[in-house]
Amino acid sequence: MTKETHSEHRTKSVPNQPTAEFAVIGKKYMEEFAKVQTEIFDQVRAANQQWMERLQHQTKLASKVAAQLATAHSIPEAMSIYREWTSQQLQIMANDGKHLFEDTQKLIGVSARLLSNGWMSDWTRVST
Repeated sequence: MTKETHSEHRTKSVPNQPTAEFAVIGKKYMEEFAKVQTEIFDQVRAANQQWMERLQHQTKLASKVAAQLATAHSIPEAMSIYREWTSQQLQIMANDGKHLFEDTQKLIGVSARLLSNGWMSDWTRVST
């Protein structure tokens, strides 16, 4: 009875393993994964920047409304200021919802591309 080395045992247990092809496919997928990860990071960074700009806009709007209310001379004038502010808030919320939907679609598109590049079909082709 001969004593096998670890590498001999591994080679014997998987005799038809095309390691070079696995390496090529693995490298290809790691490169694609890194590319997609960079795209996702860029999209998240851009979305974050847009949300920060919206937050600054909201802060300026709240400050403006507070100043207008401080100088209001009557209840009808204050109600008019609130009515205008409410209208602006509804428009902002609609725009925020639209931007959130668009940002989410972009992220889903990149993620779907990552999953739909035939990864599993290449891996099963090599392993059989």
